[in-house]
Amino acid sequence: MNNRLLTLAIVMTVFGFGEVWSSVASAQDPLRPVTPPAANPPESSQQTVTSLTPVAPVPAIPRNEASIWKELAGTWKPTSGLIAGKPMPEGIKNNRLTIRANKTYEFDFGSIKDKGKLVVDLSDEVMRMEFLGTEGPSQDSSIPTIFKFDDGQLVVCYRLGSEEKITEFESPENTETFLIRYERIER
Repeated sequence: MNNRLLTLAIVMTVFGFGEVWSSVASAQDPLRPVTPPAANPPESSQQTVTSLTPVAPVPAIPRNEASIWKELAGTWKPTSGLIAGKPMPEGIKNNRLTIRANKTYEFDFGSIKDKGKLVVDLSDEVMRMEFLGTEGPSQDSSIPTIFKFDDGQLVVCYRLGSEEKITEFESPENTETFLIRYERIER
């Protein structure tokens, strides 16, 4: 098994994505398209959100390395996300991502910890971040991502199993792409 596939298998296990991938494999589609609300919707109506949409505009963070690291530093918890186009399992909301100003990270999955170094690249149109595992499930692996700050939250798009650069914040079906929105819980 090559390193990318091994990393994918480890991340899928650590993040607990088994139920999402089972529903993809069995062609169940828990998502419905978002439809505009009726003028006076009944009390029991519900809509399914299929993308991570900003709530309100916020001032942009200056795009220089010092400002970006200052904004990244802290502990973040997942609040919503898509995995291969499907909603992330609720259990993922218990995980934590800590990013330190010394350019290191730690994923806390409860009994499993994953640690490493972070590399931020601001030279492209989208901001890029690479997780370089030094301890835990992703040791000796790298996970490329793109990221942005949106309404005070951190949005990260992870792509596993592909050398292709990520350019969009999306999680198409039948891909190994995770789009996760994080909320800061500690600076």
